[in-house]
Amino acid sequence: MQNSNKYIAIIGDLVNSRAMTNRNEVQNALINTLNTINSSDLKQHIAAKFVITLGDEFQGLVTRNFPLHPFLELYHSGLPANVATRFGIGLGELATELKSETIGMDGPCFHNARSAITRAKNENINLIFQGFEMNTALNALYHNINNITQNWKARQLQVISLYKDTEDQTNVAKKMKISRQAVHRILKAAKYDLVQTGWDGVQELFSFI
Repeated sequence: MQNSNKYIAIIGDLVNSRAMTNRNEVQNALINTLNTINSSDLKQHIAAKFVITLGDEFQGLVTRNFPLHPFLELYHSGLPANVATRFGIGLGELATELKSETIGMDGPCFHNARSAITRAKNENINLIFQGFEMNTALNALYHNINNITQNWKARQLQVISLYKDTEDQTNVAKKMKISRQAVHRILKAAKYDLVQTGWDGVQELFSFI
């Protein structure tokens, strides 16, 4: 059952940021990426803007229908490929007044997100959900998707990136100067359709409160 009084808090933290030799460059990229997210089509689902809070940690508050996968794709596209981020995503009520930014806001949604990112750090996992009615299923489905996508090779990533634009295998084949059958085999080996179905499932569970 959906509850309009509940929000979803998202806390993100760059992994091993203090050891980065290009930390200043990465932090600037993070700032620009959060600004891009806040002004993107996602903004209609953002209740309080994403802002940096502590060092290389950031947080935002979103509604229950927030498009999680597009958010993660947009976020990762703005940072260097070798920069890892952990996320804690918590569902719950808001105990303070809703503001334009999350600074000074508090409530169970933030407590759950904080607990989730702490667990993610302790278990060396890149994302954990907490406070959701379908918590176990949500975490299991996300991590199954992640286990597949982490093993995608450069060639698969190239094909997938082109295929996402048009979903036309013939067009991808022309651009890469390979056969359509080769494109089909690459997508099949990457379990692309299974991953997309998985993301549909994550969004369904994510939005079900």
